[in-house]
Amino acid sequence: MGIGSPKSTFETSRFPLESRKFPIPTPPAAKKNGCNAHCRRGFKDSEKTEPDRSKRFLDICKKLCKIEAEIKDESIDLRYRRRQPDSVPLWDALFDRCREGKANMTVLPKSPLGRAWVYALKNETALRFYGTDGHWSINNNISERTLREFVIGRKNGLFFGSPDVSCKSAVLVNLLFCARRHGLNE
Repeated sequence: MGIGSPKSTFETSRFPLESRKFPIPTPPAAKKNGCNAHCRRGFKDSEKTEPDRSKRFLDICKKLCKIEAEIKDESIDLRYRRRQPDSVPLWDALFDRCREGKANMTVLPKSPLGRAWVYALKNETALRFYGTDGHWSINNNISERTLREFVIGRKNGLFFGSPDVSCKSAVLVNLLFCARRHGLNE
C-alpha cells in the first residue's frame, strides 16, 4: 500500500493541511484523526468560568485517557476491541452533552465553554476516528512535537521564498519525520 493508495491515512498537525491563510488541497482519500488534547484543552480553559459544567467534560476526557494508557502496549486488534465498548460510549456522552448545552443556550457561544462545545462538535468525526482503528492514537501530540522541530528549523532559515513553498515543505517534513518515527530507511 503506497502513499497514493486510497487506504493511506496520515496523522498530522492541522497546520499544513488546513491553514486558512495558505490553503493546501487535501487529498480526497485523506482521513483526519482528531486530537483529544486540543478538545480537552478547551474544556480545561473553561474551568475558570464554568467549573461544575467543565468538570463533567474533563471527567469524560480523563476516562478516555485512562483507557488509552491501559491499552497503550497492547496489539492493534486488542486496542480496537477495547475502544468499541469502552471509549465509544464516552464519546457519545460527551457529544450528547455538547449538543444539549448548545441547544439550551445556557452558556454564551463565545464563552470558553461555548467555544469548547463548538470545537468538539465541529471536529466530532475526526475526534471519533481513532476508535475505528487500533493503529491511531487518541491525540496527535507526536505529530505536533515533530512539526515543532520543523518550525524551529524554519526560523533558522527564515524564508523559503513564498508561503506556498513553506506550507508544502511543512507537509513534506511532517511525512519524513513520520517515516523516521516508524523506523523506515534506518
